[in-house]
Amino acid sequence: MVEELFKIALDYGKLGELIDSLVELLNNKSSQIQELINQYPLAKPLYTDIVENTRKTIEKLKELKKIYIKYYT
Repeated sequence: MVEELFKIALDYGKLGELIDSLVELLNNKSSQIQELINQYPLAKPLYTDIVENTRKTIEKLKELKKIYIKYYT
């Protein structure tokens, strides 16, 4: 499903906008998780992997956008 979403966005020239929206969404969710960690420090081990995976996903999305801009715009 996500693959199709990316393909459709690419076909319509909207991949950059899709990536921007996803990065914004992930940043908001990451901020919410950070707030939970601050409120409940003992739960930090539960959220550590989520925070790290979110950070890596944002990096990959930004790399994808650079490639998109370089080759498709």
